[in-house]
Amino acid sequence: MTDKKTTTISLKKRNNNIFIGALLGLYYGIFYRPAEPTEFSLVVGIAVFAALVTVIIRTWKKRLPFKIIGKEFLITFATYLIFLLALAVRKYAYDLYGKPLVIVVTTAGGAVVGWLFSHKMPATGDLSQ
Repeated sequence: MTDKKTTTISLKKRNNNIFIGALLGLYYGIFYRPAEPTEFSLVVGIAVFAALVTVIIRTWKKRLPFKIIGKEFLITFATYLIFLLALAVRKYAYDLYGKPLVIVVTTAGGAVVGWLFSHKMPATGDLSQ
């Protein structure tokens, strides 16, 4: 009984995170105003920097093995990169098909980020599916 209840709670948490991420993406899509194209090397650099800072703060003084820290860095980096890329490609999506594609791209990016955040990070527990 407890296992089923835990699964239901984790499904609700995952669905809530996906929904919140999609809503944030929808917001960024609806209120987008065309600007100059983004430098993608800057996007990757910001994602690397943000992931490093996040992982350092999360793993500070925990004496975790490098393998766990590396896994957490990769997951955190992927999450930040997806979010920032969804924001960076808005200009190209807008030029291609206008506001509807911008809304779809940012909403999908937000949903993926919400799904990634719904998983436990290795520094705080086991990585769950």
